Amino acid sequence: AGVLGWMVSDPAQLATSRMNAVTATALAMLISVLSWRHFLRTELLQRALAESNRQLQAQRAELERLANKDALTGLLNRREFERQAALELARARRLGSPLALFILDLDHFKAVNDTHGHAVGDQVLVGAATRMSRSIRQTDRLARWGGEEFVLLLPGAGGEGLRRLLEELRTTVETRLQIDGRPVTVSIGAAMLETDTEAGPWLARADAALYRAKHGGRNQVRVAPPASPA
Repeated sequence: AGVLGWMVSDPAQLATSRMNAVTATALAMLISVLSWRHFLRTELLQRALAESNRQLQAQRAELERLANKDALTGLLNRREFERQAALELARARRLGSPLALFILDLDHFKAVNDTHGHAVGDQVLVGAATRMSRSIRQTDRLARWGGEEFVLLLPGAGGEGLRRLLEELRTTVETRLQIDGRPVTVSIGAAMLETDTEAGPWLARADAALYRAKHGGRNQVRVAPPASPA
């Protein structure tokens, strides 16, 4: 203002110049405030949009997870198991690697429901699923096939290691799951993949092995013999 006063001698002109300077400063401050508010509003909107997208993605992932899981046990459902089994089947054939299929059936399960009710039956199913899940590898695929029946796919499994795992599964259920002090047992049928065999006959061989386990006294493991050559 001192410099302005020295350069401008007319008081009216000096007052006008000072007013213009104040107005310009006020406008600059107003523009700065408005710009900041716009920036802040845009930033908040972007954050809200990002959070909304994150929640939508989480919901979508949860829906996909639920669509692939059995509602009671949390295992894979039949549809998802069949999808993953087809991928493992193609991989095993391409690489020539072993692949084993198990069918597991809880023994006398109808009697559990009839005697104790379906709520207890559901607890038995969940307990069996939990214990079997803890006994397998992350690469294995365990699913509830229907009712009290489960299926298990083991990539790379064969030989004595396969039999050992089968017995571990059977004894895990028997020793850690009880009703009224009596153990819950499971019968298991298994079949190894043969490269020239389709999925249907492969499953049928495992099911036939399960049938032999059931009719051989239950609470045991049976492995299907190799398929007869055509």
